[in-house]
Amino acid sequence: MRTLILGALLAGLLSACLEPSSAVPRICERLEKSCDRFDREQCLDDAMDLEHDVIERGCDDVYVAYLRCLDAAPGCGWTSSCQAEQRDVDACVDPPPT
Repeated sequence: MRTLILGALLAGLLSACLEPSSAVPRICERLEKSCDRFDREQCLDDAMDLEHDVIERGCDDVYVAYLRCLDAAPGCGWTSSCQAEQRDVDACVDPPPT
């Protein structure tokens, strides 16, 4: 859930050629208006955490792809339409043991 919320928030930022952290509030607000039982504050917190992890691990390319997908998904559709991109981000941020 954390990855979905964070990705949804940051997707709009990157597609608008902005830094992810500057678009997060706008994306969280849009999701709060579009989705039932959506917590904007939790969205903001999760997005900042994910952005930090992605930057720290050098996953910018998969992260940008995930954000673009989330930004393009209508309403709450990001929960199902961006699963492949979410898996890529999850694999980079929290890779399985080798």
